[in-house]
Amino acid sequence: MDQRSRMSKTLLDDALIQILHDKPLDNVTVRGICELAEISRSTYYKHYQNPLEQYDGIVNRYIGGCLKIFADVVNEPFAMQSYECVRDVCLYHQKSKDLFLTILKTTGEEQYMERVIETVLDTSKKQLKQIGYTMSEKNFEYLYVYLSASTTAVIAHWLSNDEYAISADQVARFIINMDYGGLGKVTKDDVTAH
Repeated sequence: MDQRSRMSKTLLDDALIQILHDKPLDNVTVRGICELAEISRSTYYKHYQNPLEQYDGIVNRYIGGCLKIFADVVNEPFAMQSYECVRDVCLYHQKSKDLFLTILKTTGEEQYMERVIETVLDTSKKQLKQIGYTMSEKNFEYLYVYLSASTTAVIAHWLSNDEYAISADQVARFIINMDYGGLGKVTKDDVTAH
């Protein structure tokens, strides 16, 4: 894809995300996207068939970007749950805050998590088996849903309310402390403490 096509696609994607601040996806039109992006409908149709396909592509690319963080650590024990990995996930979401929060609003937190879990579940299972942890498929599924959903909820809350008061490092430390130490650990370590 040449630079001009990439720019057109970026403008179209930015326009869709901006429209989603005010309208549900079902009410978004190609015409509205093109008007906001100041791009012709024929150019739109070179890239997408409709707003739903466009939105799915945006979400898939976003999740793919998040998964790249995990790709480098896939063979390291507990790396996907490490402080550095969780911090990098926080920073990734912070860098794309508007997109992340718009995806959660548009897709719904539960459906977003289902997409993430579908993508990462097998890799996580392999990691646990490599380091000798075994558990039933059902227990693993519940554990992963808990960890993924709670992490997503904490990051979304941070970005919506406390982004400038609490650093990504502090949020990552809170998540790791909660995952590995439970309430006893997080009540001793204040998330706002530097």
